[in-house]
Amino acid sequence: MRLVVITLMLFTAGPVAAQGNGSGDAVSLSRAAVKAFKEGKYKIALGHYQRANKLRPNPMIDVNIGLCYEKLGQPQQALIHCKIALNARGIPAPFRAAARSCVERVAQTTTRPVLKVNSIPSGATVRVDGQVVGRAPWTGPVAPGRRQIDLELQGYRLWSRSMPTAAGKTFSVTGTLVPSASKKRSRAASG
Repeated sequence: MRLVVITLMLFTAGPVAAQGNGSGDAVSLSRAAVKAFKEGKYKIALGHYQRANKLRPNPMIDVNIGLCYEKLGQPQQALIHCKIALNARGIPAPFRAAARSCVERVAQTTTRPVLKVNSIPSGATVRVDGQVVGRAPWTGPVAPGRRQIDLELQGYRLWSRSMPTAAGKTFSVTGTLVPSASKKRSRAASG
């Protein structure tokens, strides 16, 4: 709902700023884009906004282009256009706020997930999807999706877990390692 409100806000301000040659066509295209966006026809809205922006470049239209790309699942393109608007000179505060919100929201979807892995006891070798990445405690970026985490430490059983991860979020896991049978026997013999 907020995206539609921002789009309508941009529509009402955009045509006012568009003056001179081609402004009538840009206004008509912007109106058609708003209508398409409200109807959920984001690809059509994107085309109208792009043509309007070509006729009459306007960073406020770039926010709308970014919002369309966001709805179409193209976060990199959304980020580019929202950043154009965010960095533009003289853009009114509400439009700058909309651009900032777009950048913050979309950037989260393009940031790799972060995985924090701890072991008890510490110092276990950490494997993510079969690749050694370091020793626990370990923190690092991983690909989004289901990740296989393995912890190995001499004298302890292998610890394994599968964990889903998603872009822009941090995930923590702690593995409590169980002594292997040989380690238990050596403790009993020395005690």
